[in-house]
Amino acid sequence: MRRLKPILFITGLVLLGISMLYTAPEMLERQYQQEMADTYAITEINELATDAPTDYYFRGNTIRTEHTLTGEEPYLDGWDRIVHPADLTIFINGEAAEFLNDYPVLQKQDFDRFDGLNQYGDYLSYWLIEDKTADSEFFAVTYRLNGYRTKQIDDGYMKGELPREELRYKLIAIHPDGSVNKEPFSYSDKSKLQTQLISANYNGTVGYYTDSSYPNVLVPLVYPWLTSGIGILFLLIGFPYRRLINTLRRATRNKSANSST
Repeated sequence: MRRLKPILFITGLVLLGISMLYTAPEMLERQYQQEMADTYAITEINELATDAPTDYYFRGNTIRTEHTLTGEEPYLDGWDRIVHPADLTIFINGEAAEFLNDYPVLQKQDFDRFDGLNQYGDYLSYWLIEDKTADSEFFAVTYRLNGYRTKQIDDGYMKGELPREELRYKLIAIHPDGSVNKEPFSYSDKSKLQTQLISANYNGTVGYYTDSSYPNVLVPLVYPWLTSGIGILFLLIGFPYRRLINTLRRATRNKSANSST
């Protein structure tokens, strides 16, 4: 057992170290989510694709999104949805605030409901944000600036698809007094609040420290939680308690000897 203990201790360190690569960001992400919940009350107007209208009235301000089809040939995106390219205009209090060219608009089909904001999928979304700490609120429109023109091709892959890290967005904030702020940001460089204003899509959840995903039963049940538990157990079993105790005893004796002289 004495020879086995160093092996258990080293194995425990390795298992715990590998597991921390996952558990540390996960714990930070949970802390971040709690921080956001304590600071803000955030409502996605079209959450769960509820066919919210493209017109919204906020504290005397009017926000409206309109589109005009470009006439280009429709195409299928990566999820077999028929997409029509269109030019979008976002109006704030009757004035055109943003122009979006060749933006995807989903066609209404027999078993799909693409009305109102649903027509723009998760590429464009409305949000109502209340800052609990400042006792204030504002309305927001977020939309993607790139990576939205994905088309199916014959070999099963999608043309125009971009990795998450390369996606870029813009946030338009409308305040009760009618003032408007525009903030460009990217998926790889976003603030804590901006992270909350990216709609979850087919690629999974959106996180600040980590985008948690559980592909199978092995993750996270076996890795990292079970491996962390086994690592801690091996550390406790293999920890050199006797050597530590002997070291402390020698230090105490030396201290006593020095004080007596």
